[in-house]
Amino acid sequence: LPANVFRIETWYANVKTKTGRVTEYLANEKRYNGWQGGTLMKAVVYEQYGPPDVLHLKEVEKPTPKDNDILIKVYATPVNYGDITARNFANIPPHKFNMPFLLWLPALAFFGFRKPRINVLGSEFAGKVEAIGKSVKLFKEGDKVFGYLGQNMGANAEYLCMPENGLVAVK
Repeated sequence: LPANVFRIETWYANVKTKTGRVTEYLANEKRYNGWQGGTLMKAVVYEQYGPPDVLHLKEVEKPTPKDNDILIKVYATPVNYGDITARNFANIPPHKFNMPFLLWLPALAFFGFRKPRINVLGSEFAGKVEAIGKSVKLFKEGDKVFGYLGQNMGANAEYLCMPENGLVAVK
């Protein structure tokens, strides 16, 4: 497995320890040991709001860079306050939201009223450029980069695509 997938799976196992499902997870880890990539990648996803138990490892479609995009293989991503808030957004009352009250309703609309519209959390990342679109001039394959995705999230995955002029820099 690529190093970043192991890190994500280890984090997932730590979350699952509280629910007693670690044995089931570790069996899944062995199943993936021979995985060589392709059109699918692994990501930690959630499909409903709630505690850490709503997170699970899933194979999803690997993104393809557009003309001005870079494809980044994620090596590391932190879990920060924004991830925790987004994961449990429907259960956060307006008075506990750490922004002005007038921003709570638009933020709830953006993230989803009853279930999350964004299924992969993670706004910060470090990794390596694996592929570039044909119009990209600022990056080349193999560049080590770090960046910020903002509220669009998606860094808790093996790969991510972002525009070359996004918040990304060479290390």
